[in-house]
Amino acid sequence: LLIGIGGTGVDVLTKIKRKVYQDLIPDDSNAPVPRYDHIQFLAIDSDEDVIAGMQGKARIDPVSEFFLLSDLSLRDELWHRDTIRHNPLFHWMDIDHLPPVFSPVDSCGMRQIGRFFLINKASALKAKIGEKCITALCGLGPLSLNIYILAGLSGGTGSGCFLDTCY
Repeated sequence: LLIGIGGTGVDVLTKIKRKVYQDLIPDDSNAPVPRYDHIQFLAIDSDEDVIAGMQGKARIDPVSEFFLLSDLSLRDELWHRDTIRHNPLFHWMDIDHLPPVFSPVDSCGMRQIGRFFLINKASALKAKIGEKCITALCGLGPLSLNIYILAGLSGGTGSGCFLDTCY
């Protein structure tokens, strides 16, 4: 399972997927679109435009291989600062020092916003990753699963979601 988080992670994920499609024999060589059931890809970002322009057989499928972290109600949620202040899930958040204007649909490179998105959608993301793991292992017997996480170090989603959340 290869997981790309944020713009940089998704970019690397698409390059790896392209190489898989170029270099490996698919499960069904007669299928119009190659399938690799035991190699799964998941792109995670707060900006759905990151995959909008992708073309070709190796593009990220927006339904089965993409998880959108953003939330259109973010701006409204962040205006209720007292609610966030009193929620133990967000004690790490410096709600009083966020810029007054930011996009309501992506993290805009702000790690706190990326992390906020992740926490709000953690259950759904856990289910999606579980689904990908089951698909990758289906029919293989008692084998182990390798999971590779690809993320940038300085953006709001990749580093904000993965690096910050891990510690």
